[in-house]
Amino acid sequence: MPPERLEKFAGIMTRVFTYAPLVVLIVSSPAPDAKIALREQELSAGAVAMNLLNASHASGYGAILLTGWAAESRGAADIYGLAPHEHIAGIVHIGTPTDIPADRPRPDLANLVTHWIALE
Repeated sequence: MPPERLEKFAGIMTRVFTYAPLVVLIVSSPAPDAKIALREQELSAGAVAMNLLNASHASGYGAILLTGWAAESRGAADIYGLAPHEHIAGIVHIGTPTDIPADRPRPDLANLVTHWIALE
């Protein structure tokens, strides 16, 4: 990782710890020779992240899944000691909320969701 990018990465992680004292790296480590399809192995990493978010919120903490460029950076993966076939599937930040964040614009679900009706 180039030194300027490493410095930026360190700054981001330092700033994050100011707001979220716990950061959990979700790592996908697919095994191509496993009986489970690679796609399902990848999706299970997302399920881990979602369950961690739900458990954090249910326990009274605030949590958010953020990834950004670090999830795509081989240099960041190397810093964390990931094997060549592993990658960062998500970065979950957990802490005590100090306020309620404003909601951001969301897509119109009518444009994304299809309803299926079973015909008898």
